[in-house]
Amino acid sequence: LASYYGGICLGPVNTAAGHALAYPLGTRLSLPHGLANAIIFPHVCFHIQRRYYDAATDRMVKSAQIVAFSQIIDIAPFCAYSSKGSSMTYRLMSIIEHRGSAHGGHYVTYRRNRSGDASSWFVVSDDNVTAISWEEVRRSQAYMLIYEAVP
Repeated sequence: LASYYGGICLGPVNTAAGHALAYPLGTRLSLPHGLANAIIFPHVCFHIQRRYYDAATDRMVKSAQIVAFSQIIDIAPFCAYSSKGSSMTYRLMSIIEHRGSAHGGHYVTYRRNRSGDASSWFVVSDDNVTAISWEEVRRSQAYMLIYEAVP
């Protein structure tokens, strides 16, 4: 029951049931809680807040700052229930970028080729799909980063 209530705290993202299931799964398989959650939730999404209120102009503006991100991350050091020395590795699969201002624009997606080649990326905008390099991806104004658990 406590794990269910812990999940309810994360309710706006609908993780209550998954969080509740992570405890019995971890207990049965002798897994750390963080790893059990990673099995249930194989994707991690990071949202980068790009809009903010500028009091000087009395309006919302968009930050164009480039945020550094890597292709592989290990989130275990940031998880309260991961065991010392354990790893929870995720691979960057896609980036969503907003092009435009704080008041309008267009979204594009950068997507890794599922073949596993780390240097093979595409940018998708409406019905246009173009192959691009990792260096171009790194220069994007990321709005969302979507990582997938590495088995």
